[in-house]
Amino acid sequence: MHNASQDSDALQYTVAVHFLRLLTDYCDTQGLSASALLHEHGISPALLEHPDERIPYLHYAQMLDLAAERLGDPHLGLHMGQLVRPGHVGVGALAQFACANVEQQVQRLVRYSGLDYDAFRDEVVHENGDVVLRWHCLLQPEIVLSHHHAELNFAVVKTLAPQFTGTDIRATWIGFRHAAPDDSEELERFFGCPVYFNTDIDSLAFPETALELPIQMANTQALAMLDQICEQQLQQLNQAQPPQWLKNCKRSIAEQLHIGTPDLSLIAAQLAFSPRKLRRLLAEQDLSFRQLVDELRQTLAEQYMADPTLSLADVAALLGFSEQSAFQRAYRRWTGMSPGRSRRTLTE
Repeated sequence: MHNASQDSDALQYTVAVHFLRLLTDYCDTQGLSASALLHEHGISPALLEHPDERIPYLHYAQMLDLAAERLGDPHLGLHMGQLVRPGHVGVGALAQFACANVEQQVQRLVRYSGLDYDAFRDEVVHENGDVVLRWHCLLQPEIVLSHHHAELNFAVVKTLAPQFTGTDIRATWIGFRHAAPDDSEELERFFGCPVYFNTDIDSLAFPETALELPIQMANTQALAMLDQICEQQLQQLNQAQPPQWLKNCKRSIAEQLHIGTPDLSLIAAQLAFSPRKLRRLLAEQDLSFRQLVDELRQTLAEQYMADPTLSLADVAALLGFSEQSAFQRAYRRWTGMSPGRSRRTLTE
Protein backbone atom coordinates (compact mmCIF):
# COMPACT_ATOMS: atom_id res chain seq x y z
CA MET A 1 0.00 0.00 0.00
CA HIS A 2 1.50 3.31 -1.06
CA ASN A 3 1.83 6.05 1.55
CA ALA A 4 1.84 9.40 -0.27
CA SER A 5 3.31 11.23 2.72
CA GLN A 6 6.28 8.88 2.89
CA ASP A 7 6.75 9.08 -0.87
CA SER A 8 6.70 12.89 -0.70
CA ASP A 9 9.33 12.93 2.06
CA ALA A 10 11.58 10.51 0.21
CA LEU A 11 11.36 12.49 -3.02
CA GLN A 12 12.91 15.48 -1.25
CA TYR A 13 16.23 13.60 -1.00
CA THR A 14 18.39 13.41 -4.09
CA VAL A 15 21.29 11.69 -5.85
CA ALA A 16 23.79 13.47 -8.08
CA VAL A 17 23.77 12.39 -11.71
CA HIS A 18 27.50 11.61 -11.57
CA PHE A 19 26.68 8.92 -8.98
CA LEU A 20 23.70 7.70 -11.01
CA ARG A 21 26.16 7.08 -13.87
CA LEU A 22 27.76 4.33 -11.83
CA LEU A 23 24.47 2.42 -12.15
CA THR A 24 24.00 3.17 -15.85
CA ASP A 25 27.63 2.28 -16.66
CA TYR A 26 27.27 -1.02 -14.81
CA CYS A 27 24.01 -1.83 -16.59
CA ASP A 28 25.66 -1.21 -19.94
CA THR A 29 28.51 -3.61 -19.10
CA GLN A 30 25.93 -6.27 -18.21
CA GLY A 31 23.88 -5.87 -21.38
CA LEU A 32 20.93 -4.20 -19.63
CA SER A 33 19.65 -1.08 -21.36
CA ALA A 34 20.36 1.84 -19.04
CA SER A 35 18.29 4.14 -21.28
CA ALA A 36 15.22 1.95 -20.85
CA LEU A 37 15.75 1.88 -17.09
CA LEU A 38 15.89 5.68 -17.00
CA HIS A 39 12.84 6.10 -19.22
CA GLU A 40 10.79 3.86 -16.94
CA HIS A 41 11.37 6.38 -14.15
CA GLY A 42 10.71 9.47 -16.23
CA ILE A 43 14.40 10.38 -16.57
CA SER A 44 15.87 11.43 -19.91
CA PRO A 45 19.19 9.73 -20.80
CA ALA A 46 20.35 13.19 -21.91
CA LEU A 47 20.53 14.09 -18.21
CA LEU A 48 23.65 11.91 -17.93
CA GLU A 49 25.54 14.68 -19.77
CA HIS A 50 24.91 16.99 -16.78
CA PRO A 51 26.76 15.33 -13.87
CA ASP A 52 25.90 18.03 -11.32
CA GLU A 53 22.14 17.68 -11.81
CA ARG A 54 20.21 15.61 -9.25
CA ILE A 55 17.31 13.12 -9.27
CA PRO A 56 15.07 11.94 -6.42
CA TYR A 57 16.78 9.36 -4.25
CA LEU A 58 13.65 7.22 -4.23
CA HIS A 59 13.77 6.88 -8.02
CA TYR A 60 17.43 5.90 -7.80
CA ALA A 61 16.71 3.24 -5.16
CA GLN A 62 13.88 1.85 -7.28
CA MET A 63 16.21 1.61 -10.28
CA LEU A 64 18.73 -0.33 -8.18
CA ASP A 65 16.01 -2.82 -7.26
CA LEU A 66 14.77 -3.10 -10.83
CA ALA A 67 18.26 -3.60 -12.27
CA ALA A 68 19.01 -6.28 -9.66
CA GLU A 69 15.77 -8.08 -10.51
CA ARG A 70 16.35 -8.00 -14.26
CA LEU A 71 19.98 -9.08 -13.96
CA GLY A 72 19.15 -11.74 -11.39
CA ASP A 73 21.90 -10.26 -9.21
CA PRO A 74 21.27 -10.37 -5.42
CA HIS A 75 24.50 -8.44 -4.83
CA LEU A 76 24.12 -5.73 -7.46
CA GLY A 77 25.54 -3.02 -5.18
CA LEU A 78 28.61 -5.08 -4.35
CA HIS A 79 29.35 -5.65 -8.05
CA MET A 80 28.63 -2.04 -9.02
CA GLY A 81 31.04 -0.80 -6.37
CA GLN A 82 33.91 -2.70 -7.94
CA LEU A 83 33.40 -0.68 -11.15
CA VAL A 84 33.62 2.73 -9.45
CA ARG A 85 35.88 5.45 -10.81
CA PRO A 86 36.62 8.83 -9.21
CA GLY A 87 34.30 10.55 -11.70
CA HIS A 88 31.35 8.58 -10.33
CA VAL A 89 31.80 10.13 -6.88
CA GLY A 90 32.49 13.64 -8.08
CA VAL A 91 34.71 16.39 -6.78
CA GLY A 92 34.59 15.01 -3.24
CA ALA A 93 36.67 12.01 -4.35
CA LEU A 94 39.13 14.30 -6.13
CA ALA A 95 39.62 16.14 -2.85
CA GLN A 96 40.34 12.81 -1.17
CA PHE A 97 43.05 12.06 -3.75
CA ALA A 98 44.78 15.32 -2.79
CA CYS A 99 44.74 14.65 0.98
CA ALA A 100 47.96 14.04 2.90
CA ASN A 101 46.76 10.89 4.66
CA VAL A 102 43.78 8.63 5.29
CA GLU A 103 42.70 10.66 8.33
CA GLN A 104 42.18 13.72 6.13
CA GLN A 105 40.35 11.54 3.63
CA VAL A 106 37.91 10.26 6.23
CA GLN A 107 37.17 13.84 7.29
CA ARG A 108 36.25 14.73 3.71
CA LEU A 109 34.32 11.52 3.14
CA VAL A 110 32.05 12.50 6.02
CA ARG A 111 31.91 16.20 5.09
CA TYR A 112 31.22 15.83 1.37
CA SER A 113 29.13 12.66 1.11
CA GLY A 114 25.97 14.74 0.57
CA LEU A 115 27.35 15.89 -2.76
CA ASP A 116 26.76 12.34 -4.04
CA TYR A 117 23.53 11.56 -2.16
CA ASP A 118 21.84 13.40 0.71
CA ALA A 119 19.44 10.74 2.02
CA PHE A 120 22.16 9.56 4.43
CA ARG A 121 24.50 11.23 6.91
CA ASP A 122 28.00 9.86 7.40
CA GLU A 123 29.54 9.78 10.87
CA VAL A 124 32.92 8.59 12.13
CA VAL A 125 33.60 7.33 15.66
CA HIS A 126 36.54 5.58 17.34
CA GLU A 127 35.90 2.27 19.09
CA ASN A 128 38.34 -0.31 20.52
CA GLY A 129 41.22 0.71 18.28
CA ASP A 130 39.03 0.95 15.18
CA VAL A 131 37.67 3.80 13.11
CA VAL A 132 33.97 3.13 12.49
CA LEU A 133 32.15 4.75 9.58
CA ARG A 134 28.43 4.93 10.29
CA TRP A 135 25.82 5.56 7.63
CA HIS A 136 22.67 7.11 9.09
CA CYS A 137 19.54 6.88 6.93
CA LEU A 138 17.50 10.13 7.02
CA LEU A 139 14.39 8.62 5.45
CA GLN A 140 11.37 7.77 7.57
CA PRO A 141 11.74 4.35 9.24
CA GLU A 142 8.57 3.18 7.50
CA ILE A 143 10.26 3.53 4.10
CA VAL A 144 11.81 0.14 3.43
CA LEU A 145 14.89 0.28 1.24
CA SER A 146 16.67 -2.64 -0.35
CA HIS A 147 20.17 -3.63 0.63
CA HIS A 148 21.80 -2.71 -2.67
CA HIS A 149 22.82 0.86 -1.83
CA ALA A 150 24.33 -0.12 1.53
CA GLU A 151 26.47 -2.81 -0.10
CA LEU A 152 27.37 -0.38 -2.89
CA ASN A 153 28.43 2.32 -0.44
CA PHE A 154 30.95 0.15 1.37
CA ALA A 155 32.13 -1.57 -1.82
CA VAL A 156 32.99 1.88 -3.19
CA VAL A 157 35.05 2.65 -0.08
CA LYS A 158 36.98 -0.62 -0.39
CA THR A 159 37.51 -0.31 -4.16
CA LEU A 160 38.84 3.25 -4.03
CA ALA A 161 41.10 2.76 -0.98
CA PRO A 162 43.98 1.06 -2.88
CA GLN A 163 43.81 3.80 -5.54
CA PHE A 164 44.36 6.37 -2.80
CA THR A 165 47.06 4.68 -0.74
CA GLY A 166 48.55 2.02 -3.01
CA THR A 167 47.64 -0.62 -0.44
CA ASP A 168 44.48 -2.46 0.54
CA ILE A 169 42.97 -1.38 3.86
CA ARG A 170 41.22 -4.43 5.19
CA ALA A 171 38.10 -3.77 7.23
CA THR A 172 37.90 -5.16 10.77
CA TRP A 173 34.17 -5.83 10.45
CA ILE A 174 31.09 -4.63 8.59
CA GLY A 175 27.52 -4.39 9.82
CA PHE A 176 24.40 -4.10 7.65
CA ARG A 177 20.89 -3.20 8.79
CA HIS A 178 19.34 -5.61 6.31
CA ALA A 179 18.79 -9.29 6.96
CA ALA A 180 21.35 -11.86 5.92
CA PRO A 181 21.00 -12.83 2.23
CA ASP A 182 20.88 -16.42 1.09
CA ASP A 183 24.56 -16.11 0.12
CA SER A 184 26.55 -13.95 2.53
CA GLU A 185 29.83 -15.69 1.76
CA GLU A 186 30.43 -13.48 -1.28
CA LEU A 187 30.30 -10.40 0.93
CA GLU A 188 32.76 -11.92 3.39
CA ARG A 189 35.12 -12.91 0.58
CA PHE A 190 35.07 -9.43 -0.96
CA PHE A 191 35.48 -7.46 2.25
CA GLY A 192 37.80 -10.03 3.85
CA CYS A 193 36.29 -9.62 7.31
CA PRO A 194 33.31 -10.70 9.41
CA VAL A 195 30.01 -9.33 8.09
CA TYR A 196 27.06 -8.93 10.43
CA PHE A 197 23.38 -8.38 9.61
CA ASN A 198 20.29 -6.93 11.29
CA THR A 199 22.47 -4.29 12.99
CA ASP A 200 21.12 -0.97 14.24
CA ILE A 201 23.01 0.98 11.59
CA ASP A 202 25.12 0.30 8.51
CA SER A 203 28.74 0.47 9.70
CA LEU A 204 32.26 -0.27 8.47
CA ALA A 205 35.24 -0.53 10.83
CA PHE A 206 38.96 -0.46 10.02
CA PRO A 207 42.12 -0.16 12.20
CA GLU A 208 43.00 3.30 13.54
CA THR A 209 46.60 2.70 12.43
CA ALA A 210 45.43 3.07 8.81
CA LEU A 211 44.71 6.77 9.42
CA GLU A 212 48.44 7.48 9.18
CA LEU A 213 48.83 5.96 5.71
CA PRO A 214 49.99 8.59 3.17
CA ILE A 215 48.05 9.32 0.00
CA GLN A 216 50.04 8.79 -3.20
CA MET A 217 48.79 11.91 -5.00
CA ALA A 218 48.81 14.27 -1.99
CA ASN A 219 48.82 17.90 -3.07
CA THR A 220 48.28 20.71 -0.55
CA GLN A 221 47.46 23.38 -3.12
CA ALA A 222 45.06 21.16 -5.04
CA LEU A 223 43.37 20.14 -1.78
CA ALA A 224 42.76 23.77 -0.82
CA MET A 225 41.23 24.47 -4.23
CA LEU A 226 39.07 21.33 -4.22
CA ASP A 227 37.91 21.98 -0.66
CA GLN A 228 36.73 25.41 -1.77
CA ILE A 229 34.79 23.92 -4.69
CA CYS A 230 33.21 21.27 -2.44
CA GLU A 231 32.18 23.87 0.14
CA GLN A 232 30.61 26.00 -2.58
CA GLN A 233 28.68 23.02 -3.90
CA LEU A 234 27.53 22.11 -0.38
CA GLN A 235 26.29 25.65 0.14
CA GLN A 236 24.42 25.57 -3.17
CA LEU A 237 22.89 22.21 -2.26
CA ASN A 238 21.75 23.50 1.13
CA GLN A 239 20.28 26.64 -0.42
CA ALA A 240 18.39 24.49 -2.93
CA GLN A 241 16.70 22.60 -0.10
CA PRO A 242 13.19 23.87 0.72
CA PRO A 243 12.64 25.41 4.18
CA GLN A 244 11.27 23.07 6.82
CA TRP A 245 7.80 24.63 6.80
CA LEU A 246 7.56 23.95 3.06
CA LYS A 247 8.63 20.32 3.57
CA ASN A 248 5.94 20.00 6.23
CA CYS A 249 3.43 21.62 3.90
CA LYS A 250 4.21 19.09 1.15
CA ARG A 251 3.92 16.25 3.64
CA SER A 252 0.49 17.46 4.75
CA ILE A 253 -0.65 17.85 1.16
CA ALA A 254 0.50 14.32 0.35
CA GLU A 255 -1.41 12.96 3.36
CA GLN A 256 -4.60 14.58 2.10
CA LEU A 257 -4.28 13.46 -1.50
CA HIS A 258 -5.82 10.04 -0.87
CA ILE A 259 -9.12 11.69 0.14
CA GLY A 260 -9.23 14.26 -2.66
CA THR A 261 -7.91 17.72 -3.42
CA PRO A 262 -6.09 19.15 -0.37
CA ASP A 263 -7.65 22.14 1.38
CA LEU A 264 -5.46 25.20 2.04
CA SER A 265 -7.20 26.16 5.28
CA LEU A 266 -6.80 22.68 6.71
CA ILE A 267 -3.13 22.49 5.67
CA ALA A 268 -2.49 25.91 7.22
CA ALA A 269 -4.09 24.80 10.49
CA GLN A 270 -1.87 21.70 10.58
CA LEU A 271 1.17 23.97 10.21
CA ALA A 272 -0.13 26.34 12.90
CA PHE A 273 -0.42 29.12 10.28
CA SER A 274 -3.32 31.26 9.23
CA PRO A 275 -4.41 30.73 5.61
CA ARG A 276 -3.20 34.25 4.86
CA LYS A 277 0.26 33.54 6.29
CA LEU A 278 0.56 30.30 4.31
CA ARG A 279 -0.36 32.12 1.10
CA ARG A 280 2.24 34.81 1.87
CA LEU A 281 4.98 32.28 2.60
CA LEU A 282 4.20 30.39 -0.60
CA ALA A 283 4.26 33.66 -2.56
CA GLU A 284 7.76 34.34 -1.18
CA GLN A 285 8.76 31.02 -2.78
CA ASP A 286 7.08 32.08 -6.05
CA LEU A 287 4.40 29.45 -5.46
CA SER A 288 0.64 29.32 -5.10
CA PHE A 289 -1.10 26.57 -3.15
CA ARG A 290 -2.73 25.25 -6.32
CA GLN A 291 0.63 25.19 -8.10
CA LEU A 292 2.25 23.34 -5.18
CA VAL A 293 -0.47 20.67 -5.21
CA ASP A 294 -0.10 20.30 -8.98
CA GLU A 295 3.70 20.00 -8.83
CA LEU A 296 3.51 17.41 -6.06
CA ARG A 297 0.95 15.40 -7.99
CA GLN A 298 3.15 15.48 -11.07
CA THR A 299 6.21 14.32 -9.14
CA LEU A 300 4.32 11.49 -7.46
CA ALA A 301 2.70 10.54 -10.77
CA GLU A 302 6.14 9.85 -12.28
CA GLN A 303 6.85 7.43 -9.46
CA TYR A 304 3.46 5.71 -9.50
CA MET A 305 3.43 5.31 -13.28
CA ALA A 306 6.72 3.43 -13.06
CA ASP A 307 5.07 0.87 -10.76
CA PRO A 308 3.47 -1.82 -12.97
CA THR A 309 1.42 -3.14 -10.05
CA LEU A 310 -0.67 0.05 -10.01
CA SER A 311 -3.53 0.46 -12.46
CA LEU A 312 -4.28 3.88 -13.90
CA ALA A 313 -7.32 4.01 -11.63
CA ASP A 314 -5.04 3.30 -8.65
CA VAL A 315 -2.68 6.11 -9.69
CA ALA A 316 -5.58 8.54 -10.09
CA ALA A 317 -6.88 7.67 -6.61
CA LEU A 318 -3.43 7.98 -4.99
CA LEU A 319 -3.10 11.46 -6.52
CA GLY A 320 -6.44 12.59 -5.14
CA PHE A 321 -8.42 12.76 -8.38
CA SER A 322 -12.09 11.97 -7.98
CA GLU A 323 -12.30 10.63 -11.54
CA GLN A 324 -9.76 8.90 -13.74
CA SER A 325 -10.64 11.29 -16.57
CA ALA A 326 -9.45 14.24 -14.46
CA PHE A 327 -6.12 12.47 -13.91
CA GLN A 328 -5.83 11.74 -17.63
CA ARG A 329 -6.32 15.42 -18.48
CA ALA A 330 -3.76 16.49 -15.89
CA TYR A 331 -1.25 13.87 -17.04
CA ARG A 332 -1.60 14.99 -20.65
CA ARG A 333 -0.98 18.59 -19.54
CA TRP A 334 2.14 17.54 -17.60
CA THR A 335 3.70 15.26 -20.21
CA GLY A 336 2.00 15.88 -23.54
CA MET A 337 0.75 12.29 -23.74
CA SER A 338 -2.00 10.19 -22.22
CA PRO A 339 -1.26 7.92 -19.23
CA GLY A 340 -2.10 4.87 -21.35
CA ARG A 341 0.38 5.82 -24.03
CA SER A 342 3.00 6.55 -21.40
CA ARG A 343 2.52 3.10 -19.89
CA ARG A 344 2.85 1.47 -23.31
CA THR A 345 6.05 3.43 -23.93
CA LEU A 346 7.51 2.19 -20.64
CA THR A 347 6.83 -1.44 -21.50
CA GLU A 348 8.05 -1.36 -25.11
